[in-house]
Amino acid sequence: MKKIYCVLLIISVLLFTGCAKGEGKVLKEGRRLIGEYFSKSGKIAILEEIHPVVLRPDADKLIVSDYAAGTFSVGDETFEFAVNTVTGEIYTSEL
Repeated sequence: MKKIYCVLLIISVLLFTGCAKGEGKVLKEGRRLIGEYFSKSGKIAILEEIHPVVLRPDADKLIVSDYAAGTFSVGDETFEFAVNTVTGEIYTSEL
């Protein structure tokens, strides 16, 4: 029983490590793109939170998508955003 547990633990660590590498790339590019968006808009915005969008196509795999999403605030208002890190498209909940 201990051997099965150890094998499952090693497999889950390897899957998570691969996913984490992809997450880092998506987060880095997402931060860069949303930073450019803030500088072009001329607004003073604060990035509240950003995370990679992770897809789970089946029960045993997590796949990092091309999107980073999160929230930012301008003054006392908070908005949501999504960034396509491949095409550079940015979607926000601002009016």
